[in-house]
Amino acid sequence: MALSNWFNPPVIHQITWQAGRICVYATANVRVTEIRITISARQGKMLEQGQAVPVNNVCWEYATTTQAI
Repeated sequence: MALSNWFNPPVIHQITWQAGRICVYATANVRVTEIRITISARQGKMLEQGQAVPVNNVCWEYATTTQAI
């Protein structure tokens, strides 16, 4: 099982943004344990970074703090 999980990384099915919240819909062979969000400007400058929190088995949510999004 561990070897199968190693060769099959998590799959991101959809990313949505609404009212300052980013929702990432992802699945894996076993389970997704962490999703980190990095928001960058077009020029490559990092605006913010943080860890999303699980809402259910496939949806992880991150509340943005920057107004530039």
